[in-house]
Amino acid sequence: MIKQLLIQNHAGSGLDLVRDANWLLNAFNEVTSGRGKTREIKALRETRGAHMPAFDPVDRTGLTQILMYECRNLAAVASCD
Repeated sequence: MIKQLLIQNHAGSGLDLVRDANWLLNAFNEVTSGRGKTREIKALRETRGAHMPAFDPVDRTGLTQILMYECRNLAAVASCD
């Protein structure tokens, strides 16, 4: 019921992406920094710019495995009806 309401309220736009662990990891990468270059997704970058004030990204060094686990977990939960 709640899932249906959310999809109706947003016309389904973007909500399907929370089922994708790789997309979620890219979303986390928008607000963190690390050693390597991260993949830039234009829509995420625009959303961050439009809805978040300027900030210094959190250093994710040492958190990569935790973020990957969390993204897989969030995607699995989002996929359940």
